[in-house]
Amino acid sequence: MNKKFKLSLIACVATVLTACGGGGGNSGAGSDTNPLKKYEGTYYVCDGHSKETVTVTASGSNSMSMTLVADLYQNTNCAGVVVGTYKLAQPLIATHQNQTSANLPPVTIFASSDSVDRVSLSYAGGTAQLTGSGVIGNCVNYSGGNTCYDNLTQPVQTATGAAYLNGNYFVSFSLTNGVLAYDAIRSKDPLFNINMLIRK
Repeated sequence: MNKKFKLSLIACVATVLTACGGGGGNSGAGSDTNPLKKYEGTYYVCDGHSKETVTVTASGSNSMSMTLVADLYQNTNCAGVVVGTYKLAQPLIATHQNQTSANLPPVTIFASSDSVDRVSLSYAGGTAQLTGSGVIGNCVNYSGGNTCYDNLTQPVQTATGAAYLNGNYFVSFSLTNGVLAYDAIRSKDPLFNINMLIRK
């Protein structure tokens, strides 16, 4: 598997980090003047050998920062020992623009569409850290394969994305051909595995 850094709320994030209006019964969450305050917390997702951790911190009156760490495990479903860790060099900064509607991931825990927070995204650039016993060059080897990163050094980047919160679930979106398309789903549950979701 070849991983490319994508400037989105995950990147979480990043992946990052993913993701005012949050919908899903959380529209009243947080009376703070920062409309992104409700996203504060740490979110996780295990997908195959990779477990991503995105930590969201609100800042100023309308922004949030997101840090991304991905641990790569020897075995699938994030089992066994960690053989590599990827850490984004800088936080991804999201600045609130407005509320809009978007189609949600086609899984049973979400409605078909809802209000999301559209944000502008910026990344200050830098060289990500890649460490661990399975690291060879820009790749991490594990049982049955590897994950390779095209380039650990990323330039300054900007983009448009969106965020959505429903209970413990944080969904990140990127703008593709003028349409907000979801990138990732993460949860506050450290044991959350993408395979737990049931498609509609």
